[in-house]
Amino acid sequence: MQNKTLPLSKLLLIENSSTDAKFVSLALEEIGLDEHLQWIANEKEVFAYLDGCKKNQLPQVVLLDMDLETVSGIEVLEKIRSHPYTKYVPVVMFSSSPQDKHIRTSLTKGANSYIVKPLDIYDFFEVIHHTVKYWLEVNRVVPLEEAAKDE
Repeated sequence: MQNKTLPLSKLLLIENSSTDAKFVSLALEEIGLDEHLQWIANEKEVFAYLDGCKKNQLPQVVLLDMDLETVSGIEVLEKIRSHPYTKYVPVVMFSSSPQDKHIRTSLTKGANSYIVKPLDIYDFFEVIHHTVKYWLEVNRVVPLEEAAKDE
């Protein structure tokens, strides 16, 4: 994907592996979007970020690792889904686990998608390119103002 005309966006990566975070950043750099990446490495920062979220500061998509240091990605997902401002933000589980139980649990708890991290670096970059293209160019979400009417 060589298109650099994606809308201004914020990609929130919740990932405890600095190596995987660097790979995501490099993949986004290839398509001119690395400056839109916000990386949070630990759950304390995630919860502080979510607690401080304001309507106009929401990410357009969250890439969430399943295996964090002291809490599971599922616990973070549940927090995201319970927050009034972030409950409609798309969450893509981005995990090295191909286990069906992890996929099923993630989707049941509100993940919009589940992607298994490729082991090959070129495949990893391609997955990031396609994921970003889909969630930022193709996918449409309910505007926050409209979503608030549901409550």
